Amino acid sequence: MLSLTLLLGNAVASEGNRGLSGQEGKALVGKASNRNASDESCERGSIESSALSLINHTFCRYKPKFDSHYRRALRDEPFLQGNVTFRLEVKGDGKVASVEIIQSDLSHSELERRFLMIASAMQFPGIGPDGWEGEYILRFSS
Repeated sequence: MLSLTLLLGNAVASEGNRGLSGQEGKALVGKASNRNASDESCERGSIESSALSLINHTFCRYKPKFDSHYRRALRDEPFLQGNVTFRLEVKGDGKVASVEIIQSDLSHSELERRFLMIASAMQFPGIGPDGWEGEYILRFSS
């Protein structure tokens, strides 16, 4: 059986004027594995890691939702893979104020629409009063 994973590694955030401004291009480290999102691969980072760690942790928690839609799309397009770059604005209460896909290697409009629905419903608890604004890259590989 073919094992499909959503890779959160190599994700990069470039932040705007919110959160940890001045740390543009800091890598967000996630684990690429077949384990579920509740295991240690999704542990919250240290307090010093602040907003970037929380963003990475939250995307890791939502990994099964993204992965499920990706696997469904693979049934029709078995060679579908690549990066999807999201531009997010998260309010201080942890809700997503806006999200868009600014770049995608998938060229699959229905899948990208579903990814936007998932991302817009994400909750980022503990993000802080200033919220966060930046980009997040997800890599999909079969």
